[in-house]
Amino acid sequence: PMATPEGYIGGIFGLRGVIRWLPTIEVDNYGKFEYLGLGLQWNVSGLFETLPIDIMVGYFATEMKVGTIIESDSKSLHLAVSKSFPALTLYGGYAREESTMDLRYVFEDPVNNISQPIAFGVEGRQDHRWTLGVTLDILLKLNLEMGHGDLTTYSAGLMFGN
Repeated sequence: PMATPEGYIGGIFGLRGVIRWLPTIEVDNYGKFEYLGLGLQWNVSGLFETLPIDIMVGYFATEMKVGTIIESDSKSLHLAVSKSFPALTLYGGYAREESTMDLRYVFEDPVNNISQPIAFGVEGRQDHRWTLGVTLDILLKLNLEMGHGDLTTYSAGLMFGN
């Protein structure tokens, strides 16, 4: 798990740009930790205000690096539908996701005088991921969510502001 600040700008015709970012952190013996995510979302209600539900499509890309040891990126294309009531929003969605992670380091064993480079990569892909969630809006926003695809995940979040 990792907490990440998120900000956005937008609102014109339902378009919104999203950024998730953490400042660069120096990690002893490993190098710099860097994290950046960028996304673009479009809410169909920005053009068709009379729809009884909100429909959103979006794309998100994230990169994470730890020195020269770990390089990771992920991409998600998604569709979401939601319905809001006083103090409650229900939502569901569908996504296609892919990711890669490359690891490179040198194994050192000074006792046996061994220095062995290690490198491998991992690719991930979810052709189908379904999401169901609820957001309670009472003073703060509490979000509970379940995602189901190749892997089932559960998450929760706490949001401040609108």
